[in-house]
This record gives sequence, structure tokens and C-alpha cells, in this order.
Amino acid sequence: MKTQQIENIERILVKSTTFVATMCLTITCLVMLAQVFLRRVFNSPIVWAEDLAVFLFIWITFLGAAILFQKRGLSSVDTFVMLFSEKVRLLIEALMDLVILITSVYLMKLSLDFMVRQQALGHKLGGALGIPIWVVTLSIITSMVLMILFSALAILKKMLVVREAKGGK
Repeated sequence: MKTQQIENIERILVKSTTFVATMCLTITCLVMLAQVFLRRVFNSPIVWAEDLAVFLFIWITFLGAAILFQKRGLSSVDTFVMLFSEKVRLLIEALMDLVILITSVYLMKLSLDFMVRQQALGHKLGGALGIPIWVVTLSIITSMVLMILFSALAILKKMLVVREAKGGK
């Protein structure tokens, strides 16, 4: 596998995740605009609009976190790491990606366990929609799966860069 192939996989994952988050935001905006219009003009609000907005906002937040993670847009302090050579820096970054990968797997397992318990208990979100709570927990699991994939791809890409720097194929 080549670095370009990994970047193509990342690009597809980011674009599809961005598309889903954008659709959630668009639906939220349209529903809330309709809600305000119907409430102000006809004095007849949409009962489930705010519930849907909160539900979609949760999904937007976790999908956005996964995208920011892949783009390295989350806060980090790398001043110390930047003092090292590129090879050592790549090694440190790969180790950090490995720590994040392991942490994400653990958090995903905890989220899955929580989702199974909530599903067994039949817990639902309050409000008019009555969305099962496990659907909200699914947003966390989806985010963790994306972070696991992005971490694994980042580690693989760094390994390929080091291998190509050594002159290997």
C-alpha cells in the first residue's frame, strides 16, 4: 500500500463524514426555521423540532470531532516535539497515534456496553420524538470508529514514509 492510497482512503472518509454532518446541520437549520415560522405566524409550533435539533447537534459534534482529529485540528502542544529530527518526530507522532488508537478502542467498547444496556432497558430520550437513547450513543461509537481508522491510517502512513526514506519499496 502506498501513501497516496492511504490519503485517498482518508479523503473519502473525511468527505463522507463531512457530508453527513453537513446534512445534519442543514436539516437542523431547515426544521428550526420552519419551527420559528410556524410558531410566530400560525401560533402552531412543531412539537418535535427542538428534540430533533438536539439529537442532530449531538451527531454533528461527534462527527466534527472525528474530522478535526484527522485534520490535526484539535489542540496540541508540539513545541518540544518540533525540536527533534523528522525521523524522531514521526516516531513520537506514531506512538501518540497508537495511544489514541488504544484509547479510542477502549472508549468504543465502553460506549458499546452502555448502548447495549440502554437498549435492554428501553430508555428513550424525553420529548416528542421518543428516540431511543442508544441512537445517541451510536454517535459516540461512530466517532470512535472514525478516530480508530484515522489513527491506524496515520500510523501506517508514517511507517510508509519512514520506509520510503530508507529507500525501501
